[in-house]
Amino acid sequence: MSEKIQGAELNSEAGRLFKAGDYHGAADCYQRAIAENDTVSTYFSNLSATHLKLNKYHAAQEAARRALILEPRSFKARYRRAMARKGLNLVPEALVDIAALLTADPENAQTRTEFAALLEIQQRTGMRPLEPDAIIALAFPHAHGSASNPPRPNLATDPHQMSLPLFFQVDPDAKPGRGAIAPGVIVSACMTCQVATNKKSLRTCAKCRKVNYCSVECQRSDWPMHKHTCGAAPDNDMTVRVGRNIHHHQFFQLHLVLYAVKALGPPKHPSEKHEFILMVVIDMVPLSPSSSSQNNRNRIAVKHIIPVPICILPAPVVEIHRGVVRGTKPRERLHCIWITTSGVYRPGEEDAFRVSVLAVQPFILNNIHHPAFSLDLYSHSFGVHRRVTPDLDFLFESINDELRLDVNNHYRLQA
Repeated sequence: MSEKIQGAELNSEAGRLFKAGDYHGAADCYQRAIAENDTVSTYFSNLSATHLKLNKYHAAQEAARRALILEPRSFKARYRRAMARKGLNLVPEALVDIAALLTADPENAQTRTEFAALLEIQQRTGMRPLEPDAIIALAFPHAHGSASNPPRPNLATDPHQMSLPLFFQVDPDAKPGRGAIAPGVIVSACMTCQVATNKKSLRTCAKCRKVNYCSVECQRSDWPMHKHTCGAAPDNDMTVRVGRNIHHHQFFQLHLVLYAVKALGPPKHPSEKHEFILMVVIDMVPLSPSSSSQNNRNRIAVKHIIPVPICILPAPVVEIHRGVVRGTKPRERLHCIWITTSGVYRPGEEDAFRVSVLAVQPFILNNIHHPAFSLDLYSHSFGVHRRVTPDLDFLFESINDELRLDVNNHYRLQA
């Protein structure tokens, strides 16, 4: 208890010094507060703000990262990390954080102003694009829609508990849509220090080939965390070929539609400029967690769902996105998703990703902001209709629940 009191007193004193313009003194107090109690996200976030005032951008980025590890949904910490990245001239990296902030609060004036400024810099200078594993590393820790996100809800295991009164009824037998192909890209990031650089200069985990590191030290530092997910080298060809069809099924398609509308905002007319795309990161995992993948079938799992500014995507993906938007019917409301993997591609493997349209039905646009809004979707795995709400955590878990329980491969997402 005394450590908490001492840390709180130091934090208050640091705040007083910060307001008085004594940023060096404030930084010293914040660091002493952290030394007393390093489990308080606010201390690290406040230290990041102080480093920003001192133009110590590397230190500000690290302090904000530490704050987000403790509290992934800290709006201030993520904003300060974005500003630190901007100060380091890491514009694409800053845009990754700004996209997450706009998901949490799309009407925040300060965030929208910074987004517009970063967008102008990115488009004017033509800064490097980022590849999927770089975006995943730079967005960590993820605020929503990630298997690595700590605050995950516990969904009901009894299927009848999910069969609640209808708000909207949707036909589960809709015809699948169509997509387009876009090739891979060349920039990656170190999983530990999160610095984006040329992929050729990074080391790749020899066992799973899913993550990159800039040095042996970074790889060793990340091993305590990475060892839980490290496994045999993935078959990205199979993963992409099977997983890019996940949105063809009405159950998953409407989950992604709800996620896109909540995370990216109301869709725009196709003739207007689209600023974001929904990146859906998939991987193959054993169908049965207790069995080895060598002796049993594998299934698709969704690892991350990340809103990404289109301007930081590689040029071929941007071109495919434009083609998809141009090919839609006039006045049709839509969002686009990018199905990709988090694995590192090896020579000879398919390195094509799919960009596809998510058409948004008018009743969703007109009612999604109603507090009681939900969809009643038929779940093949549960054998009943399940009530689906537009909560981002619920949508992410519901998709993976359905994939996990599809033991008879009804959705054809196993291999």
